[in-house]
Amino acid sequence: MTHWQQVFSVARWEFLRFVKLRQQLISLAVMLGAGLVLGVAGYFIAKARAKPVKVALVAPERFDGAVPAVEGVTWQPAAPDEDALKRQLAAKTLDGYVVVASPDSARIVLREKAKWPTRVRDAFTAARREAAIRQSGITAGQFAALQATMAFETTYTKQKRDTDGADEAVAIGILVLVFAGVMGGAGYLFTGITGEKQLRVTDAILSAISPMAWLDGKILGQLGVAIVGIFNTVMSLGVLAAGAYVLFRDKFGPISIPMPGPAVVVQVLVLVLLGLVLWYALLGAFTSTIDDPNDSMRSTVLLLPMLPMYLAYLIKAKSDTPLAVGLSTFPLTSYAALPVRLATTTPAWWEFPVAVALLLGAIWLARLLGGRLFAAGVQMYGKEPSFREMLAALRTG
Repeated sequence: MTHWQQVFSVARWEFLRFVKLRQQLISLAVMLGAGLVLGVAGYFIAKARAKPVKVALVAPERFDGAVPAVEGVTWQPAAPDEDALKRQLAAKTLDGYVVVASPDSARIVLREKAKWPTRVRDAFTAARREAAIRQSGITAGQFAALQATMAFETTYTKQKRDTDGADEAVAIGILVLVFAGVMGGAGYLFTGITGEKQLRVTDAILSAISPMAWLDGKILGQLGVAIVGIFNTVMSLGVLAAGAYVLFRDKFGPISIPMPGPAVVVQVLVLVLLGLVLWYALLGAFTSTIDDPNDSMRSTVLLLPMLPMYLAYLIKAKSDTPLAVGLSTFPLTSYAALPVRLATTTPAWWEFPVAVALLLGAIWLARLLGGRLFAAGVQMYGKEPSFREMLAALRTG
């Protein structure tokens, strides 16, 4: 077999090793089922909320104006005394009652916390305001002019978008997906390589394929696993977000989902995929030097990919600084930093091509040196190579 035939054979084996079609279908069915359950629950909750509540109004003549109509509230005749009203509350024939003390104050009594008192307060406040306007002799237009705020137009000299936090939400979403891809793949690489070393199967594998083909296949296979993992993460978060919105839409109100343009989506995908390949090459090569994953301190290296994501999160608020531009072009951080900046600002035209070129160069170098280290480390049993031995392997190949 040629080199790339060996690579694709290993990649296919690595992918199917961690991604089972049956399990994926079951997971998808569970997520869709959860979404259906949340949707049905939201429907019945919304239906229950839409049911009008029965509220008694005590001494409405004390209010200076007509009793306002309140959405979702049906006014009921009041009992002669409050004790009778409380008995009706206990018997659940009433949801609450309102006692008007004066034109400026009232008291609400109800069994438990609910949302209708807020609507009652707003309706009575608006009715009282309209009565005061009529008594003052000013028109509704004059009152609106008094309440109007001064209009300001904001112009940025830099190309910075203002979307009321939508860009920040997109940036955080990108970091979540990058985290799922990097850490998921790194964990699988660590499990696979150290497991194969402990089972002493590396000699048999290397008798059939080259170390470079083995490493390339693992990188390509784990890239496929990462894509599936990101898809699952998107589906899970989407179902949870949709369910939360259905259950609590009265609190959230209408939500506008920010959608980046196609060009931004393509650039983000390119950067993330290249970044995953780079980190998989580095982590795969270094993991081959670990003998026993249970007691090796080198396992902490798996946490290194979290550092670029942390730095990218820090620069999202100041995405036009020189530090942000530097992180967006440096290969080890650009896969996280530049996608965040693409969501929060408009980078210079040259930043994306420079970042891609540097990532490709870094991948070539990491694959070359990583292959050498992988070839030496994966065949070493019983001890971990020292850093001097690792440097010697990188130099000699």
